[in-house]
Amino acid sequence: MKKLGSEIASTVAQASRHSALIQDFQVCGTQAKIRVQVVASDTVSRKEILSGLNEKFQGKLRAVPRSFRITESSSADRNNVIATVEGYVVPNVQVIVASDERAGKMKEVAANMFLDDSDCIWNKTGEFLYKKSDVETSEGLQALLAECSSEGARPTRMRKADAFLGPQEISSGDFVSYMNRGEMGCGFIIAADPANRKVMVLAQNEEEPEVIDAFQVQDVLAMDETQIKYPQEQELSGAVDVNALLAYYKRMYIYNPSYFQELENRIRGYAFM
Repeated sequence: MKKLGSEIASTVAQASRHSALIQDFQVCGTQAKIRVQVVASDTVSRKEILSGLNEKFQGKLRAVPRSFRITESSSADRNNVIATVEGYVVPNVQVIVASDERAGKMKEVAANMFLDDSDCIWNKTGEFLYKKSDVETSEGLQALLAECSSEGARPTRMRKADAFLGPQEISSGDFVSYMNRGEMGCGFIIAADPANRKVMVLAQNEEEPEVIDAFQVQDVLAMDETQIKYPQEQELSGAVDVNALLAYYKRMYIYNPSYFQELENRIRGYAFM
């Protein structure tokens, strides 16, 4: 570790203000979690480090913002810090506006389809042109990450303790951070399917839950129940609207689905006068 750190630190001093080496990665479909060793001065921003990673991927992948976190850190030398960070990467879809100068140089080869100077195909949707990533398969993603990784990297062999949380480690009602559609978000776990490694999560400010792969769950977040903002109390007059009542309690106890289920059973079993 120290030897590798000193080697990277030397590279940093000669080349740039920071350096990043991919040490390990896990692939799930066309998304991956990577472990990166970074050596940088304390003035280097996270944005600069992520930008450096994106350059390493030659535009084919992008580091997902807000997904990278430091798992280890120490001093590399007097001027630099060495840190291990982990986060997600996904295929990069390039998008430009149709009025962009680059778009004007493209050749239209079919309806809403253009060819650039590098013979890459761009598709037009509305006022935008987009180019799909060259990485469209799990095998392609693994090959690219292996190519970008440091010598001796062990793809798909992250230690279990460092791997993504599995459904067996997640309970209904847990508040988690997770990645979906290339963006990070937070929500409550509604249910888990350990056999298929799937979880159902209800994102903040959403009405309907969605099913994601357990691989996409980054961490269980600590939650202070005293800070939960419950919906404003509603007064019920006249005949009781059971569905409205249940909708209210569903929002109130969104963090504890099992309790809400018991409450729903009792409400539905009660004869309102």
